[in-house]
Amino acid sequence: MKEHKFQIGQTVYFTSRPIGHMAANSTYEVVRLLPSDGADYQYRIKNPNEAFERVARESQLEKFVINAHFRSREPGKVPRELVKGWPPPLP
Repeated sequence: MKEHKFQIGQTVYFTSRPIGHMAANSTYEVVRLLPSDGADYQYRIKNPNEAFERVARESQLEKFVINAHFRSREPGKVPRELVKGWPPPLP
């Protein structure tokens, strides 16, 4: 089996968002590597604006890369236009 794609301390974008359960346009830090659930590696992730950690599958995470000139005024918040995949595709 392959190794974890993301490492502890890495900033990631969580791509699976149940409505009403996540802060919009948020980045997360990988805080722990978890074993595979059989199909996918799992991670514990933490957003600085939330008091709790989440568990996410590797397939739900994307490497977070932003413009080098951008500096967030609010840690964990990113303007939509800088997020990969924004705007969302039309149905």
